[in-house]
Amino acid sequence: MERTLIILTKSRKYYGYCIAGKDLETGEWIRIIDNDMDKHNSIQKKDCFYTNGGFIKLLDGGADKNLDLI
Repeated sequence: MERTLIILTKSRKYYGYCIAGKDLETGEWIRIIDNDMDKHNSIQKKDCFYTNGGFIKLLDGGADKNLDLI
């Protein structure tokens, strides 16, 4: 599912990052997670980059940003 978010929080969590924000269409709070329970669902640094190479940061968002998470 593809969503457009504005990033409102990014913090260190165990082995990576906890990243969350609001869906710009629905206003729903979304937390981006990894399915690896051994890492407590944290997002690894290598997965915090946009397709253009920029590192995810607070207040990023909108249609001009594209974060590919698998």
